[in-house]
Amino acid sequence: MNDSLVQLEFENEDTTEFEFVIDVFRNYLNLNDLSAALLTVEVHRNGYARFG
Repeated sequence: MNDSLVQLEFENEDTTEFEFVIDVFRNYLNLNDLSAALLTVEVHRNGYARFG
């Protein structure tokens, strides 16, 4: 079970660049470079990813 109060779901779309998404994850979710990049790739490959 996830103990987080909030869970975010990110969905893939074709207009936003990878670097922008990575920057958002780094700046707003406080992820390090590697974690932000891996989450971005997960969204891209699976069509979505959950965080939290």
